[in-house]
Parts: sequence; structure tokens; C-alpha cells
Amino acid sequence: PFVDRFDRRVTLAGSALVMIGTVVTFALARSSVPLAAALIIFGVASAIYVTALTIYAAEVSPSEVRTFATSSAWAINRAASAIVPVVMFALVGTQSVSMSMLPIGLALAVSVLLIAVRAPNGAARRVVL
Repeated sequence: PFVDRFDRRVTLAGSALVMIGTVVTFALARSSVPLAAALIIFGVASAIYVTALTIYAAEVSPSEVRTFATSSAWAINRAASAIVPVVMFALVGTQSVSMSMLPIGLALAVSVLLIAVRAPNGAARRVVL
């Protein structure tokens, strides 16, 4: 399957880097075309990230906590998906668009750093028991 063609860490870091690029584009854009393109690309990269994260959580978690790990990853994503737009809307009202995008960019940069430094190998192309 397509999802097994790349290492999970590479997929996570790569999609996070794409999202960082779209955040920068969004912050610097002065017309609607780059904004729309950045939003669409961010959505696709985010969907890839969440899918890879859930699979990765299952691969690196021991069997006895695997259900908790995968459901926690999914739940955190859903909670963030609900909370972040509200926070961002509030920030845009008080800050410049560039400054309001800073928390998302920083969170993604920390994600890439943690993946590069601390993430164990996943089990792409291997059976997980």
C-alpha cells in the first residue's frame, strides 16, 4: 500500500515541513490565490500527518497500550482541530496575520525536531504484533 512506501518518521517530518511552508506562505501572502493554495496544501499535508501519526503510534507502542496510544493520538488531533481555529481567530483579531501564524509554525518545528531526535523506528513494511 501507498502508506508503506515511506518510513513513518520521514512521512511525519516531511508533512510537517510542508505545513511549515504553507504557514509561511499564509503569513506572507498578499492575495487570495496563495492563501487558498496554502490552505489546501496544509489540509492535505495535515491529513497525511495525522494518518501517519496514528499508524506510527500503533507500530511503536507495545500491544498492551496500543489501543490507548492510537486513540489518544486521534483524540488529541480532533481536540486540536477544534481549539486551534478558535485561538487563531482570536490572535488574528489582536495580532498581525504573520504573528498569529507563529504558534502553528513553532509547534510544527518542534514536531520535526522531536521526530528527528527522539522518534524510534516505525515498522513500515513489517507486521506489527
